[in-house]
Amino acid sequence: MTILNLPPTVSLAGKAAIVTGSSRGIGAGIAIELAQRGAKVAIVYHADKSTPAAQKVAEKINALGGVASLVQVDLSTLTAGRDVIEQALQGLQVECIDILVNNAAAYPPFLPVAELDGALFEQ
Repeated sequence: MTILNLPPTVSLAGKAAIVTGSSRGIGAGIAIELAQRGAKVAIVYHADKSTPAAQKVAEKINALGGVASLVQVDLSTLTAGRDVIEQALQGLQVECIDILVNNAAAYPPFLPVAELDGALFEQ
């Protein structure tokens, strides 16, 4: 199954990617697709409970002959951007990041919009 809207012949060999929210779901699919095309991929996730899922994604990438690095960062912090990039550069052993996929999301309580507190959107 192709996740990216690119011709199947497009190679990403020599590229490095960061995919946030990639321990499962769409993010995991994107990370694996990038790796299948040759990119080194940093799998970014937040919660300790997501570590096993992130490890499975990395194992799939490694089994394909790719390179994966796990990056656990709370993206709601002020230093998150710098932390993700520094850990990805170190883990992938590259000097620059070529691809960034911002897939992570926070889910507010499932309430009618009129009942949502504006503070939730500040997170």
